[in-house]
Amino acid sequence: MQPDIGLVAARFLATALLLVRAGIPFHLAINGKKVLAQNVRVLMAVLALAAVIASVWWALESVAAMASTPVSALDRETVLAVLEATPLGTVLALRIAALAGLIVSAMLAARTLPILVFALVALASSAWTGHSGSAQGGYGLFQRLLDVVHLGGASLWLGALLVFLVSVSRRVGKPSLVTSLSAFAATGTIVVGALALTGGVNAVMIGSEGWSMASGWTQLLAVKVFLEGPYNADTGLM
Repeated sequence: MQPDIGLVAARFLATALLLVRAGIPFHLAINGKKVLAQNVRVLMAVLALAAVIASVWWALESVAAMASTPVSALDRETVLAVLEATPLGTVLALRIAALAGLIVSAMLAARTLPILVFALVALASSAWTGHSGSAQGGYGLFQRLLDVVHLGGASLWLGALLVFLVSVSRRVGKPSLVTSLSAFAATGTIVVGALALTGGVNAVMIGSEGWSMASGWTQLLAVKVFLEGPYNADTGLM
């Protein structure tokens, strides 16, 4: 069965925005930045609004896939019925509420912590969708918690990378560039370790249900591990 391109694109965009949106304040917070500059807060609010739009698009694409109909053919009754009958509605409501809180916090206060909390809650909602979202009982909860840690690590790495790239553009030739590079390397080492651990456990849990080397999931995982290899070698990780 061919993947639904619209659904894949919508989920990728929503997840990317949530990762960036959480990663930047996450990195700044662990580096002692208790107050965000106005331009950063505006950027956070804009990214949060974009994430709301992308998440609604993703939800509509998901409903359309469940109903085996194009998004353009959906009606209000079908959308509401699917959202009420599946966890999708709860996930979407929680995510939009968190992103709305984030926008309000970014506009009314400069504190990093509340912005980060709302961003992480919105990001964590992704763990209640897809494969981990369908698992039941304690096994499912454990898998979702693994996904939350994995998503948090990925967001921190991405946020650290973006902040580092900005700092490089502003500090070329300055001694402080070495400090920025060292801080980024230390963050990257810890994050890659967390990603490798949670990703490995998650892969074993999913693979225990039936592992096929010909599946797209297995091939994508192989590419991901291959791309992480050079970084792990540079940082001294296994």
